[in-house]
Amino acid sequence: MTFSLDLISFDAFVSQELAESFGLMEYCKEIQLSHIPPIERRRLDQGARGVLSLLTQCQCPIVFSSFNGEINRSFRMYETLKQERMISPTTFSLSVLNAIPAMCSILFKNTQEILAISEEMSVEYGLLNAFLLLQQDCVKECLVIAYREIEHFLSPTGVIVLVFRVKSGQALELSKTHLKQSSQEKVWSEIRFLQNYEKNNSWTSSSCDEQWRWNVLS
Repeated sequence: MTFSLDLISFDAFVSQELAESFGLMEYCKEIQLSHIPPIERRRLDQGARGVLSLLTQCQCPIVFSSFNGEINRSFRMYETLKQERMISPTTFSLSVLNAIPAMCSILFKNTQEILAISEEMSVEYGLLNAFLLLQQDCVKECLVIAYREIEHFLSPTGVIVLVFRVKSGQALELSKTHLKQSSQEKVWSEIRFLQNYEKNNSWTSSSCDEQWRWNVLS
């Protein structure tokens, strides 16, 4: 399977712990949420804060791609339920996979389509779903959010956010193949992209039994 599209813009946020571990300090940024109303800021967990720090506007379809979403919020909710036998409806609603793109739509008054998908290789499948949306005549541009956080409810400090704006085109080509054997070290697709973007014209990322090849054609 092969598909291609054009990258309009790209930005990323990587928390300090992961930025130091993988040599990605250029993406370790201060969270900026002055464009978000204070009453809404209080609801935001670390993942949503990272996403909204990179976005000031969005009026196009959104693809949110993440294997577990804000999983540490769910862990904390479980601890609260175990101790108090009760959780707030707001906490529960913000723990679901599509909570972040839903908040983006509400805050930016975006009435376009939202897709929330759970995939280990969040970057590749996020872009694939954006490609499929772009086949519709009415869709000219898509926002893709790829998100991952370290599963550790006691200290949830490891977060990666990638935000792409894409349109139909041929500049970026992705091809999927079945992975039979490989000596390539398995690295999260979000990290693999950041390690190669604007440094290499071609690279691969893999997980389980599949591999994706990236080609920057222009």
